[in-house]
Amino acid sequence: MAIIWKVEITPLNVDKKEANVTATRTDDVTGNVETHRVYNALLATQAQKTTVVNTLWELHLAEQQHQIKIEAYISDLAVQAKANLEARET
Repeated sequence: MAIIWKVEITPLNVDKKEANVTATRTDDVTGNVETHRVYNALLATQAQKTTVVNTLWELHLAEQQHQIKIEAYISDLAVQAKANLEARET
């Protein structure tokens, strides 16, 4: 399984070292693609760069948790629907 991150930096103000940062994660097994953005990111210091990367990672983790909730909801609904429909057959 290969997971690939593509990072795009769009300069906004070169003097202030300000940019929009977009990170796109692609999973070649599932075909899932996630895109996360940090707007008006300051990139002048290593600490600021680390903050941007940490923010992108937190957005990724939040998306994963959201997907887990969706999958659990769908799974529960499928089990309930199956049981309900099968009960109607008797």
